[in-house]
Amino acid sequence: MYNETIARLEKYTDIQGFERLCADILTRLGYRGIDPQGVGKSKDGGKDAVLIKNENEKIVFHFSLRKDPEIKLKEDLELVKSSGKVYTDFIFVSSQQILPLKKDALKEEVKKEYGWTLDIFDNERLRIELDSHSKDLRKTYLGIETGYSSRIDEIFDSLIQKAENGFANALFHKRFNKILLLAIPNRETKDLMGL
Repeated sequence: MYNETIARLEKYTDIQGFERLCADILTRLGYRGIDPQGVGKSKDGGKDAVLIKNENEKIVFHFSLRKDPEIKLKEDLELVKSSGKVYTDFIFVSSQQILPLKKDALKEEVKKEYGWTLDIFDNERLRIELDSHSKDLRKTYLGIETGYSSRIDEIFDSLIQKAENGFANALFHKRFNKILLLAIPNRETKDLMGL
């Protein structure tokens, strides 16, 4: 199903903006006091942000726009391990999708190999927060207006479904996430689009 927030997260290229978006979302989710370490291109010593709650709870954060989130996660884990710093939790935030079963496997692997509790925020988890509770951040960082209606997404989904079922007036170009109307809209298309 098409979602504008997911589409923009997957195409996002501003690493500084993404790191700030992540820190803002995480602060709202209870990680108050998060301390950004590497906003932009500065050397961050193997961490994008940290949060030291007390001696028993030291959290390190990594934020990634890379298209290969699982490889990036493993690189970041090794980087943190080689720094010699001691953390209890590792939070990984990615603009890409990571499948649920893969998340579970990665969490087990990290606990076993590094002794850290891993939490993963992929694009779907970010979408829930941005579309439901943080529309102001969605507007600031992704340029999606706070009044954006998911009705557009519903129309796209309906047209995609019709295209896949042989509806002659619509064609979905999967590579570019675009819908092309090939003929003068007929009554069904007009009704669907609320025209």
